[in-house]
Amino acid sequence: MKTTPAAVSLVCIASLVAARNFTVTNNCAYTIWPALYTDLNVGTATPSQPTGWEQAAAATVSFAVPDNWTSGRIWVNLFALLEGGARLILARDPGLIGPS
Repeated sequence: MKTTPAAVSLVCIASLVAARNFTVTNNCAYTIWPALYTDLNVGTATPSQPTGWEQAAAATVSFAVPDNWTSGRIWVNLFALLEGGARLILARDPGLIGPS
């Protein structure tokens, strides 16, 4: 297969863009609830992903982070579903993953 300079350039550009993406993969056998926090006292840039979402087992979510996103955290919440649909928090620790 012949490689052209344009193809090589495209690969390099794609690699640079991908460097600011985060991917969250749920390797658990149950649903998790990942969450994001951005410290708006430090900067105004925010990721493209909502601050919290439900993620099924084996699901993967990718989202972009602006180059000037200077202070944030990503963590996961684990819940137990109670009768009537209420959720009980089993684990929540945004301190596990430090600022980005």
